[in-house]
Amino acid sequence: MLDYSLRFIKLKDDKLVVNVGAIMLASGLAVYFDFSLILTNMALGLILTNMHTDRNEPNFDIVKAFVPPIYILFFLFVGARLQLGLLPKMGMIGLLYVVGRTAGKWIGAYFGARVSAADKNVQKYLGFALFSQAGVAIGLALDIYQHFSQFGAEGAMLGHTVINVIAATTLLVQIIGPPSVKYAIGKAGEIPLNSNEAANTGESS
Repeated sequence: MLDYSLRFIKLKDDKLVVNVGAIMLASGLAVYFDFSLILTNMALGLILTNMHTDRNEPNFDIVKAFVPPIYILFFLFVGARLQLGLLPKMGMIGLLYVVGRTAGKWIGAYFGARVSAADKNVQKYLGFALFSQAGVAIGLALDIYQHFSQFGAEGAMLGHTVINVIAATTLLVQIIGPPSVKYAIGKAGEIPLNSNEAANTGESS
């Protein structure tokens, strides 16, 4: 329905309204039928991406301009649920989560690249580019909190613990993540030379 509607809409503002309306409709249906909000909207994006890519891809550029305020509100709500008093109690849990998550991504990326016969640089450095986490992990943590809260005080406390672990470790990996990505891309030789470096390289050769 969204794809069909976008065929006849030309103005960017109108496309933005239709896209946001479709997201709200999908979210409302997900809540009504007790589906996952994250998976529902991911499915919506997946369908749009693979249907008439030449027409639907620009719509994502329009939505991207609308996204930053949503991100701010999203992380604001997450921060409001962060209980600093729980942080000292979950140091080991957070450490195990970071180590387990990092090791799992690194090993999975390496063996996945090996199995798919990817380039050697991909095999060696892809793991460094996967440290960051943000929206989906925190969104899933909020989803867990909402579901666990239905099981009384103990469930709510467990949900708070999950949110605190994810939020606190997100802060850590978002500090480590970007430099790691830059390191991986640099070691793989994927960072283009700027004009000065290119000129110097040409002179030296």
